[in-house]
Amino acid sequence: MFEKMDGGREFSLTGTMEDGNSSVEEKVRVIKEQCRWDLKIAPELKILGTPTMDELAILRLFDPHKFFLMENP
Repeated sequence: MFEKMDGGREFSLTGTMEDGNSSVEEKVRVIKEQCRWDLKIAPELKILGTPTMDELAILRLFDPHKFFLMENP
């Protein structure tokens, strides 16, 4: 999850999704590798639960060509 912190103009990483396989540190490392800017990290990251099937269905409506979402991760 990316949010603007403290009224800033730049997005910072503020949360990650729980996947049951990777540590928070590993997830942050992978996210940083995929960013094309100097990613700022919030002091305390929120751990988000996995989305429900209904939430995924809604998200897929916004990404019909699957640029960002996959059917089976």
